[in-house]
Amino acid sequence: TKYELYKKYSLSFEDFDYFFKETKDLDIEFIPCVLDVSSFKYIYNKGYKFLKIHATDISNEALLKQIVNKSDVSIILETQCATHFDINYALKSLRNQIVCLMHGFSNYPTEVEDLQLNSLDYLSDKFNLAVGFADHSLDTQNIPLMVLAKGCEFIEKHITLSRNDRNLDYQVSLYPHEFS
Repeated sequence: TKYELYKKYSLSFEDFDYFFKETKDLDIEFIPCVLDVSSFKYIYNKGYKFLKIHATDISNEALLKQIVNKSDVSIILETQCATHFDINYALKSLRNQIVCLMHGFSNYPTEVEDLQLNSLDYLSDKFNLAVGFADHSLDTQNIPLMVLAKGCEFIEKHITLSRNDRNLDYQVSLYPHEFS
């Protein structure tokens, strides 16, 4: 059932092309999150060399092998739900390509007491890499300011045009006016 859910909400290559064009026209940097080898190859062949690897793929050996063969690719590596062992596994392959370890907590929406912001310090100290925060809260001021104070170089927020659609992550997605 999870496969069918992800299949339903996955972007087709035509969808990616639409986003490529629109973000380029709007002068917005688009950072794709690839979840499989075919998507990585497609994104790479379209000229995208800066991307995010979702935490569910932190030990996806086939994907990591494809990426490590492309030395011009830079990675934001999401670490939520990953263990220290998982992070080390990905770092052994992609160490020189990872520009940021992205911490987050997968509870939608995440309450302040569940953020585990000290994990940002741990990731930075232990792995000597820049850190980022996948913010799954609805807060648009306090939490982003707290993670910036922790030295985060990237903050991820989710945006939607309608929470009523009940698409993936709708609970933590902000309307454009909330995001602004």
